[in-house]
Amino acid sequence: MKKIDLKRIPQKSVVAFIQEQMDNSILSFGEVKSTYTKGEDLSQYLIHEEIYKIPHAPEKVWNHYLTANPSKVWKGNMLSFGVMISKQDEEVMYIGEEYTRAKVGQVFYIELNIFGIKKVAVSHEIITIEPEKMYFEMSYVEGGKALGKQRLTLFKTGEGETRIVHTTYYKSDSVFRDRYIYPYFHTKAINEYHMNMINSID
Repeated sequence: MKKIDLKRIPQKSVVAFIQEQMDNSILSFGEVKSTYTKGEDLSQYLIHEEIYKIPHAPEKVWNHYLTANPSKVWKGNMLSFGVMISKQDEEVMYIGEEYTRAKVGQVFYIELNIFGIKKVAVSHEIITIEPEKMYFEMSYVEGGKALGKQRLTLFKTGEGETRIVHTTYYKSDSVFRDRYIYPYFHTKAINEYHMNMINSID
């Protein structure tokens, strides 16, 4: 983790999150752990789902979602991309650098701006990419408040159209947060992400 140049990350919350990981003896990229394990019983999680429609063929949308630069799609009034690490390649990607393609083991650190009042760092890891079934999954990383995973699945809905189902399985140590706070802010965050994707697909 010391390979990460914290001075190149502008978000204080993201820097603090990574520093806390290192303080908790997470010293290598491989020691960064997802909160969701494949095959884990999903009945213990709450479910949140949003649907997006895009006037492009699934193949084009799929390729765009896997190749779009995180600096551009995790960006807006609420979202701010901090840094990405690749557990497989042992590489670090900073804001504005070139991005080739999504891979299992990539971990993204993002800041959420809550009405300009509070800034919170979140981190998630790509845990599954299934090209034939056209879905990929991301799991929250240990150290944050939320546990669980998100799955984005693409469906062909008509000639040259795609429907994306964004399903999130989540929980935390606060029932109030899970029921009343998380769904609202999560919806705002993923709406911004998907709108960035849709607007940049051409």
